[in-house]
Amino acid sequence: MTEKYLTGMLLLSLLLLTTCDDTDNEPVSFQEQILPIFMTRCISCHSSDASFGNLDLSSYESLMSGNNDHPDNLVVPGYPDQSLLYEAVANNEQTVLDYRMPKDGPYLSEVDIQSIYDWIYQGAKDN
Repeated sequence: MTEKYLTGMLLLSLLLLTTCDDTDNEPVSFQEQILPIFMTRCISCHSSDASFGNLDLSSYESLMSGNNDHPDNLVVPGYPDQSLLYEAVANNEQTVLDYRMPKDGPYLSEVDIQSIYDWIYQGAKDN
């Protein structure tokens, strides 16, 4: 009976581990989820017309081009914690930035911040 019990517990543990893994989140679409966040919350300052910080968030191509100060680490596909875009909106204790976006607030919702995190973690695809 002990062997059956342990086998059952092992199978249950494996099942729980695979269903609770953060990497199993639904795919995040740039076009359907991320770009609308930028268009409603960021574009007034970060577009081709009004580009504060020399940063244009109006398209995937312009976002992934970065800017003069951060051409390679604005978005690091697969690594949200190394991506300045995520750090700028999340601004948690581990951040290297001394500001949080949007500067004139209100800040992004936790759902929007998590969507950006998941999108970057999933490879920051143009989907």
